[in-house]
Amino acid sequence: MKKIYPYVLGLGLGIGILTNNLPLPNFIYNSNQGFVQAQETTNLETLENFTGNWQVRKTVHGEIVDESARETVYFTIIAQHLVGILDDTTLIDLTLTEPEQFTGEFTVFNFQNNKPLEIKIDAQSSNNNQELNLQIKLTDIDLSQLGLTEEELTNLQELFAHDIYMSLEKMTPEKLAENDARSSLGMIARGEQVYYLEMNEFTDNLDLFALGFTKETDYYNFQISLINQDIVQLIAMPKIEGLKSYLAGIFAIPEDEFKSKYVICETENSTFDSDLLPTLENGELSCPSGFNVVDY
Repeated sequence: MKKIYPYVLGLGLGIGILTNNLPLPNFIYNSNQGFVQAQETTNLETLENFTGNWQVRKTVHGEIVDESARETVYFTIIAQHLVGILDDTTLIDLTLTEPEQFTGEFTVFNFQNNKPLEIKIDAQSSNNNQELNLQIKLTDIDLSQLGLTEEELTNLQELFAHDIYMSLEKMTPEKLAENDARSSLGMIARGEQVYYLEMNEFTDNLDLFALGFTKETDYYNFQISLINQDIVQLIAMPKIEGLKSYLAGIFAIPEDEFKSKYVICETENSTFDSDLLPTLENGELSCPSGFNVVDY
């Protein structure tokens, strides 16, 4: 009987449609979800523009502006919602209300005593759905309802005095390649620090780090050079015009045996003089002219 029922239902629907005796909403077939209402299909098509990897580019909280953030969010569609995880601790759940506007919740799982905290958010897309701007409404939270101690309330009042504004940028294949290049230099730099801690010297043998690293990808060529016994230079030079270039320096600290520091620099230029090097002066790391610090 279970096998027959779908066919009977289908036959009944067909007869009803042909005889105009069965009013039905406007249904459209979607390959992922079967028959859905036309409005739901429109929402799905819009939401699909936002699936994939996104990167936090800027956060503003009161007078604090952070443009060095590099956290990533992977958005997918679950039950007509755009859902993503930020830093493995926060769930972003967005519902489409207008073609470029969302509302939803920002859930922090490990807030106080590992209890989740749900915060209302509004979001708006821009730049042809390549940017997503979130308003995390901390000021809507009634702290007195959270069961906090007096000390906890005092500590959190300043945090909840301002909303957080967060700008995300969609990661195109080229943006992902830039992110991978920057991350690769960071992994190598940290590997050099561990090696220096153990051996009191740097190395240009990447196989020692067991990172499975290749010096050439579809988008970048990588170079590692021992400038001297106290300095290592790392370069990620793009193979495609328009991608950013990266330069890193790892420095031994003369006054502190076995300790080292590194900095990763970024430039909008697709090429640069390979003789360039970050500097370490009076314990402070800096990038050459035309470069910005992206990690240290």
